[in-house]
Amino acid sequence: MRNGTFRSMMWVFIFASIVCVPVGAVSLSRADISAISVNIWLLVLYIGVGATAAPYLLNAWALSKVDPSTVAIFVYLQPLIGFLLAVAFLGKK
Repeated sequence: MRNGTFRSMMWVFIFASIVCVPVGAVSLSRADISAISVNIWLLVLYIGVGATAAPYLLNAWALSKVDPSTVAIFVYLQPLIGFLLAVAFLGKK
């Protein structure tokens, strides 16, 4: 509680990046960068910002507004909601 939700999330991402960035850099060094299309780079950017960073920031914001138990319920419902939306809109099972 002394650091707040945003600062706590920041430290989680910093420590995770200590492991993930070198592993990703090694994998990326083996790839032919020029063969990767702009669409793929845009999708990678979307996954990093739109599907990862934004939800974490929204969860941190929610933690500052409501009880943690309420946020936890919604966090654990997200996969179920994603599955139901995929079935409803994409016809996936």
